[in-house]
Amino acid sequence: SIVNTLTRHHKHNQIFLHIQSTYPNEMAEERDLCIVCWEKLGLSRRLPCGHQFHDWCLMWWLAQDGSCPTCRRAVSAPPPMNQQPPASPGSTTTFRFGGGFGFLRLPSFSIEFSTGTSALSPFLRRQVQHDDSQLTGMAHQVNEMFPQISIETIIEDLRVTGSTQATIENILEGRVGFMAGILGND
Repeated sequence: SIVNTLTRHHKHNQIFLHIQSTYPNEMAEERDLCIVCWEKLGLSRRLPCGHQFHDWCLMWWLAQDGSCPTCRRAVSAPPPMNQQPPASPGSTTTFRFGGGFGFLRLPSFSIEFSTGTSALSPFLRRQVQHDDSQLTGMAHQVNEMFPQISIETIIEDLRVTGSTQATIENILEGRVGFMAGILGND
């Protein structure tokens, strides 16, 4: 919609003004390339971490991510466009990237952020509770790959992880099964 386009344009203007006022313009060495577009740098902006980028590339990057494209060090953000009330508990925000960047086509993707009692709460709790029949089915799948490990041991780990992939990683890394006893005695 036109409102979204105008909002995005205003945000990009603020980011560009922030870049111009905060980061110095410098001439890069002749052999240096911009890591965002892979073109020669020439006149570019230097971030506090020392990495340099074209104005447009830096603006595009900071509109997507608030960190240096090279080292991922946090970059100071522009002042907020307008103060919005804090998100109510349980609300979600969706970020969509369409994939267009000049001549370069990147895959499009969406990320959904949920707010809860803690910023880490979605990561600290298991999202899916499996019943015994699901756990048994998952355990048999894992047991087909690792027949030397008992079903009971696999189910025990599945109750903790909630994921066949995490249980397989635990087995391969020696935290579960026959290797756990050997590695624990070192």
